[in-house]
Amino acid sequence: MKKHIYFIFLSLFISSTTWAQTSNTKISFSDTIHNFGTIQEIDGIQSYQFKFTNTGNKPLIIKNVKASCGCTTPEWSKIPIASGKSGFIKVSFDPINRPGSFNKSITITSNTKNSPTKLIIKGIVKERHKTIDDKYRSDMNGLKLKNNHIAFTKIYNNQIKTEQITVYNPTKKRISVQLDRIPPHIQIDKTKFTVNPNEKLKISFTYYASKKKDWGFVTDKIYLIVNNNRDSKNRLIISADIQEDFSEYTNEQLANAPRFIIDNKIYNFGEIKEGTRKTYEFKFKNTGKTDLIIHKIQSSCGCTIAKLKSKTIKAGEEAIISVTFNSKGKEGKQHKTITLITNDPKNSTIILRVKGTILP
Repeated sequence: MKKHIYFIFLSLFISSTTWAQTSNTKISFSDTIHNFGTIQEIDGIQSYQFKFTNTGNKPLIIKNVKASCGCTTPEWSKIPIASGKSGFIKVSFDPINRPGSFNKSITITSNTKNSPTKLIIKGIVKERHKTIDDKYRSDMNGLKLKNNHIAFTKIYNNQIKTEQITVYNPTKKRISVQLDRIPPHIQIDKTKFTVNPNEKLKISFTYYASKKKDWGFVTDKIYLIVNNNRDSKNRLIISADIQEDFSEYTNEQLANAPRFIIDNKIYNFGEIKEGTRKTYEFKFKNTGKTDLIIHKIQSSCGCTIAKLKSKTIKAGEEAIISVTFNSKGKEGKQHKTITLITNDPKNSTIILRVKGTILP
């Protein structure tokens, strides 16, 4: 009798254990990659529906679907999918102004064990014939520009660079323009001018990096008053990547320069619950012969805060950069960077990385 009862309990235990091991939610797609082939830019929005089945034994819940680009729009089944039932992820791609090959990802966050899941759409967009209006796409109260961004890219801290833009008046009336809120480190050859009907006019912008008194990637905004109309949308974005110039260093200066040495540039916090804060201390050392100066610390996201006690590290000294990541409002895989601009000729730009996965 005791032996019989023992086997009953053993069978129940094995059965419950097996159920616990096999009871899960699983999403299975009929395909995870769709190739649109060659499409015309003028064909308009292209869509494809990825079909999936819940092959697990618990209800499947799609929590979020996020595309890697604003040109791609997802729609999906937003009610729980019962075991054995099917759902869809509809992906729409807009080819306008995107000629050439494309490869976009769609990330699906769900209650499955292997979440997130990725889908891919790809293809080739055949470029349409462009008119002058297509080339001058930025419209500021009738005044047209090719774009509203002037990029000086990499510029040394003692360097002066000049870039030009072209403004175009496609209307039948003269347009008056005045440039406003010009920062002191940027000089413009025309700050107040008139553009006649169908006229194109070149404007020169000169960037004095030493006057900016900043480092790394920086931006400024210059506003355009068009026909006495002050509209905050009428603005130019001026960007530059300011770096220290070591090109004139002698061999002796290079030999005596500071050296930024760090063993680990990546911190993986693994899987954490949304709302959790994670802090990590990146340790580094100045192995050079003169002071190491950290000109700037810049995070890729406001959710990642980096702190350093002193931006000057003596020769032979060690220091710590404390980085805190706040996962509030985040979900899925995360990848944040902290950029350091230094006076080390061999490591003037150092990128630290923080990554992991946020669970709901």
